[in-house]
Parts: sequence; C-alpha cells; structure tokens
Amino acid sequence: MKTEENIVAFINNLEAENQDIECKQCKRILPKDLWSTYSAFANTHGGKIILGITEIKNIEKNKFEITGVENPTKVCDDFWTCISNTNKVNYNLLSNNDVQIKKIEDKSIIIINVPEATHQQKPIY
Repeated sequence: MKTEENIVAFINNLEAENQDIECKQCKRILPKDLWSTYSAFANTHGGKIILGITEIKNIEKNKFEITGVENPTKVCDDFWTCISNTNKVNYNLLSNNDVQIKKIEDKSIIIINVPEATHQQKPIY
C-alpha cells in the first residue's frame, strides 16, 4: 500500500477483515487486542494491521471508515515501547520499515506490516 489513492481504494473496497488484514480503531492509545493480532499474524503467514480505521457493521455489507489516529507519533512511540517489552510480547519481529504513518484524507493512519516468524522464533505470544 504505497499511495494515498491505493490505500483509500483498498479501504473502500474492503468488505471484511481477513487472514491478511486487520483494521483497528485507534484515536489516542493502542488497542488492547493489537497484541493478539500481532501474535496471530506472526505465528501464521504474516499480515497488515491498520490503526485508525473503524469498522461499521451493517446487515448488508460491512464498511470501513478512516477515522484516524490523533497523535500518530506518540502512538508509534508507545507501540515501540510495548513491543520491546518482553513482558508484553516475547519477540519483536519488526524493524522501523515495518511501521509507517500515512496521511489519508487529512487523517493519520498507522500501517504495521507483521512478517511471519521463522520456525525458530515461534511461538510469538
């Protein structure tokens, strides 16, 4: 997901989260279920977590809305602090290139690319 247009098109066409992508509402603080998603992606074949996207459930079709992260730098700092804490996550698979702040429709989102852990690194918890 490189350009703003690609991200907006992707979100507008997204009907449901799946084994490759998880969207999470995140205004000011990291969602509590972020770490279980990180572990699930790391222990399977990887995936993307997008913070600042809210799922609007509908009987006919779910919709995703860009609601944004209010202070993305602080949220990223909190993320790196937590993922480096072995009491929170047993193994950090990520580098700086795996976490990106993007500006979409004047709102900030955070895209976290979680790679699959190697056999030696698993299980991630």
